[in-house]
Amino acid sequence: IYKNMKIFPENRFIHILAAAFQVAAGINVGKLLSISDATQFFWCSDHCVIVRTAILLQKRSRQSHFFVPHGPSFGTTSSVRDRSIFDFVYAENELQKKVFLAWNPKLKVIQLDQGKARDNKKRNCDVAAKKKALFLNQLDVGLNQKNEFSRELQYTIEFLKDYKELVVVLKNKTQLEKLRAVFRIKNYYFGFESFKKHYSAGSIQCFVLSSGVSVDLMLGGYDVLISKSNPLAEDEKARKILNLPEPGNWGTKNFLKYAHKSKGNLCINILENKMIMDYLSWRILA
Repeated sequence: IYKNMKIFPENRFIHILAAAFQVAAGINVGKLLSISDATQFFWCSDHCVIVRTAILLQKRSRQSHFFVPHGPSFGTTSSVRDRSIFDFVYAENELQKKVFLAWNPKLKVIQLDQGKARDNKKRNCDVAAKKKALFLNQLDVGLNQKNEFSRELQYTIEFLKDYKELVVVLKNKTQLEKLRAVFRIKNYYFGFESFKKHYSAGSIQCFVLSSGVSVDLMLGGYDVLISKSNPLAEDEKARKILNLPEPGNWGTKNFLKYAHKSKGNLCINILENKMIMDYLSWRILA
């Protein structure tokens, strides 16, 4: 635990101690799994020490373990996550599948959607004339009731404040009111699904702080500007697949435009993998 956690400078001794307690909890969970009559287990987290300890401790011969991501699962911590402990891993889209396999080539990955995007070849590329949209991460807006914003969000607000027709995409009204206290907002939407009903690919430029909506926008063919702390930029394998330079090489830029290409390591525009849905997958979605 100490070896894996000390590589991240933000992890203090209290974090390492907490992980040790999680191992103790994992041992107890593992004992319960070993005497359980169940043969299939579904986990919605792959980075929790409890999960890893529980799986490794109990007998594997008669049980199968499936990982169903609760989010995109990209970021710096991917380098220390061992997803090979799972018998099967479910990926939400083609990009997530490619990143999973880049970290663990022998994984058995089941892709849940088609991941097909719009054709961007005939889009208007006049970026200066396009409207701007800011997609907010719930961690940047703050999880508590205080108006505490991340440093990145503070910079972004200052950077985009002069755009009179700026569109903001948030999660809920609580986030909206907190942001309105410091930033004038006219046009806003709650969630990506609501946003895309009003703006098509090529009509707007999107500034994104989080990886989940970044992938949705990429697959939808939108112009995406990724922030330095976006997990897609922090994840070594994801950067290579998307042909992004390391954030340390961005110079003074805090956002980098994801370029849609017809050739290269990954062509988001033409992802057409067939949907893989067995009986087990349908039960998960249900």
